[in-house]
Amino acid sequence: MLRVLPKKTVKEQIEEEIGYLFDEETGYVYELNETACKIWILAKDGLTDEEIIKRMFQEYAVDKAILERDVKDFLEKLMKYRLVEVIR
Repeated sequence: MLRVLPKKTVKEQIEEEIGYLFDEETGYVYELNETACKIWILAKDGLTDEEIIKRMFQEYAVDKAILERDVKDFLEKLMKYRLVEVIR
């Protein structure tokens, strides 16, 4: 199980179908699509990757394997760009 939380230096602007993350340390802005926004919000609420997958699978009619891949890929990108901290 993986749990991440946003770093304090990351500011967000989340709309219904699009969002933006601003990293104050690097000055980079990241654009999020609707799916990424949902994952971001659930991660910010403290859910683990498995809990995020379960919640989104209940909400959306999608293939679970694809959803698992997408959630894990997005969380890995957040870690790669140092926008989140891993909570152990």
